[in-house]
Amino acid sequence: MGSTSLVDFPVLALDVQATAAASRRGALLEVGWAWAPRDDAPVAVSAHVVAPPPDVALPRPVARLTGLSHSEWTRGLDSSAVWARLAAEARGATPLPVVVHYARFEEPFLRALHRCHGSGAFPFDLICTHAIARRLMPELPRATLRALAGYFGAAVPPLRRCAGHVEATAFVWRHLARLLAEREGLADTAALHAWLARPARRAPRSFALGREARRALPAGPGVYRFLRAGGAVLYVGKAASLRTRVGSHFHARPAHERSLEMLTQVRDVECTGTETALEAALLEADEIKRLAPPYNVALAEAGRALRFADRQLDSLQPEPDDRHLIGPLASPAAVESLRALREAIAARERATCTMRGRAVGVEARWAPDPASFDAGLDQFVREHGRLDRARDLESLGRASWTALRPGREEEDGPLPRERDGPAWDADRVARALESTVARATHAVRRARWLLRLAESSLGWSEPGAAVSRLLRIERGHVVEREWIAAGAPLPTPPGHTRGRQERQHDFDVATFDRLRVLVTELRGLAPRAARLELRLGPHVLLSQPRLREVLQWI
Repeated sequence: MGSTSLVDFPVLALDVQATAAASRRGALLEVGWAWAPRDDAPVAVSAHVVAPPPDVALPRPVARLTGLSHSEWTRGLDSSAVWARLAAEARGATPLPVVVHYARFEEPFLRALHRCHGSGAFPFDLICTHAIARRLMPELPRATLRALAGYFGAAVPPLRRCAGHVEATAFVWRHLARLLAEREGLADTAALHAWLARPARRAPRSFALGREARRALPAGPGVYRFLRAGGAVLYVGKAASLRTRVGSHFHARPAHERSLEMLTQVRDVECTGTETALEAALLEADEIKRLAPPYNVALAEAGRALRFADRQLDSLQPEPDDRHLIGPLASPAAVESLRALREAIAARERATCTMRGRAVGVEARWAPDPASFDAGLDQFVREHGRLDRARDLESLGRASWTALRPGREEEDGPLPRERDGPAWDADRVARALESTVARATHAVRRARWLLRLAESSLGWSEPGAAVSRLLRIERGHVVEREWIAAGAPLPTPPGHTRGRQERQHDFDVATFDRLRVLVTELRGLAPRAARLELRLGPHVLLSQPRLREVLQWI
């Protein structure tokens, strides 16, 4: 074609999404492609949802990963129309060089389309960026599309859709082509295929963020931010020792796949020191909200909202009012499970599979069978009554939380996708229903505590220290921090007179998480601190023993 370098070689970037890795078992979801630009020009992607075969359902995990709904899938183009549009790109240039990431996945689907709807020879010459990267840079921990794009400085959207993956593939190809030209002197695809056929070299794993850079970090507490090429933040973390904690990411064995994907991209680390590890934890929570790093899952704000419940924990809404006085609650799951339990007690003969699953805290597909559920529900009612009074609900919740507390079960998370252990029986159902009550009442206790903590003064010191650290909190924010004498009294928080609803209206997800993190840090401080006190008002001072007692229920 007259090109003298792979950098200038015209190629089509392509991506395929399907319901399974093997073409014989999976159905096509989407096919997308675009001509890869030779510079940083925008990529014009043609992406087409492919209509499913008859009577094929969209698996829920695939829908979650792609964001594709079943109705959108069924409205897709017929596979023959998609193949005709794709094959048209190869006219006059057969076989057309087509760049894909991990061609072992795409190729069987493309050849199946050609067998069904094409004619003649297969029109594409597939070039695999994964295979190139593994040979060109064998020292990289991972060569996934997300890892490579981030290594070179670009983000890949979280949902697995063709448009984002085609853009990323074109971006990765552009950088790999330049490296192939510079390091290997490859001028065309024939030379590239010959190079790929040679034995691959082996190299020990190494990271773009070198050991010397990690060792140069401060030894004190603070927050660190992992940056990809170009400066975008990948991950935010907290540390009692920045040097030790950052280094631990790179020395972990065995490292999680997602961690290796992230660490492949890390080119630099940025740190903010804090006076104490507790303040680092609070700053981390705020920085995750501010920066929304793609590799932070805990404390991320996207898609979350607070809710407020009525006294009976039957009704939820996003804002407090004269009826909805309980909150803030970070998730509806605990209250909805309790509501399902009450509905089941009131009308067991009509308990649906969804109701049974929600009452015991699992997805509907893992719900107890009707007989086991009814037997377990009868046992629960015999032991605890029908929970008509709020006092009975709270009493059972506290007793059940004692059993749950060693595992620190979290009531705010989504319902589990699977259930471990033996099959359901009456006793197992009854214990699961007790856990439902425990999680709901714990959410209420924690909400009350966070409302009090939102206007407070906190003082603590490490053993042997001559000074104490003071944090003053107003409206859920740390507004003052300083060192004070070890025995100095804590100031009265100015906002201690603010009422419950006034405090509730100040809460958002960031405030909730900040105070929840503070509770977690206090739980760790309580057994070891030389001093730990919390002032909630002029005459309300919680001592270290009292705080330890309170925190076991929060």
